[in-house]
Amino acid sequence: MKATARAAFLVLAILAQPHPARAEGADIFKGVASAKTAWDVTVGDEKKFNDRMDLIRQTAESLKKRGIQPDFMVLIRGPATKFVTKTLNATNFEKEKDKIKNMAGAQATLKKLKDSGVPVEVCAVAMGVQKVAKDNVQPFVTIADNVWENLIVLQNKGYAYMPVD
Repeated sequence: MKATARAAFLVLAILAQPHPARAEGADIFKGVASAKTAWDVTVGDEKKFNDRMDLIRQTAESLKKRGIQPDFMVLIRGPATKFVTKTLNATNFEKEKDKIKNMAGAQATLKKLKDSGVPVEVCAVAMGVQKVAKDNVQPFVTIADNVWENLIVLQNKGYAYMPVD
């Protein structure tokens, strides 16, 4: 019994020690020149979409201030597809028209990302499912055949996968 209690005490004492992998105050950004990130955007709620797109923009700016070049790609699919359309008319999103208060604002945030060098792509598969015609996509957005393929390839090229839902 004493041996078991002693062993339990030793295990607890070891577990209570600070983790050696990251010392207190270590600069996790040191030595990082670029941050390759693929943002998989599926969020269909307007407020959340705007918040997340602005957070992606803020993250890029913050990394630049630290001397790290953001290498971001924004890939849009699913319910988020509505935010790259010129109009919701004649799409499966038409019934949501009255719920979206500021489509121009959402698109302006995406355009700012694009203008800052972040490619913005929408999935042609999602467009087909949602009945979004190619000529109904904002001109600053690139139509990708299948963003899942892009996400797979980008991850194989070392891009961090960041779901935005």
